Amino acid sequence: MKKIATIFTAILLAAAMLLPQAMLADQGAVFTMNGTDNVPAGGTFDVTLSVSGEYAIHAAHLSVEYDPNSLELVGLEELDVMKNLRSGNNLVILDYETLAYQGKIKLGIGMPTDAMNAKGDIFKMTFKVKDGVSVNQQIVMIVNEFVNAPVGGESTPQAFTTHNAIITISGAKDPEGGFNRGEEAVGDNKTARRKRRPDRQHHARTRCGQHQSSRHKTQ
Repeated sequence: MKKIATIFTAILLAAAMLLPQAMLADQGAVFTMNGTDNVPAGGTFDVTLSVSGEYAIHAAHLSVEYDPNSLELVGLEELDVMKNLRSGNNLVILDYETLAYQGKIKLGIGMPTDAMNAKGDIFKMTFKVKDGVSVNQQIVMIVNEFVNAPVGGESTPQAFTTHNAIITISGAKDPEGGFNRGEEAVGDNKTARRKRRPDRQHHARTRCGQHQSSRHKTQ
């Protein structure tokens, strides 16, 4: 009986170790942007786009969107994930200057051989709050394509979750209808299988991957 109990315990321990990995595999990639609080008019703040989770993709078309009437993008710094992508034989297109008037930053990724499965920081954005802003802001991640497509194989949409950035402005109020805090979807944000994460009170934002961002003087 003791031997049977020992075997049973070992099986339970092995299952417990495998469970988190299985949950991550179902979750896919997790894109996170940090928010920040009480930014004054004319003040600047940083938002970092990061990726974690278990995934493998050969093609991605991503965009970060913000209100250009309220926020001005004053700087963008490529971080470890971007630097590693550019160091290989990959197609990487990052456009944030020509689309600034639309409030869009677009990133296209093409992996001709090995799939992308990187984890870490992608790029850091520095924004300036324009004068007269009376509504708290959100910076939203949009996924237009996210697929595993090996050479000679089928293109398979991959799962992902987005956690958007919520920015509170000194003296401002929340937008009517609340915030878009992120989504869970497969392949792109338009799929019928997507699941929008419900809006919650601003002070309970741990699921947004929030951490206090550093502030810089206006350049």
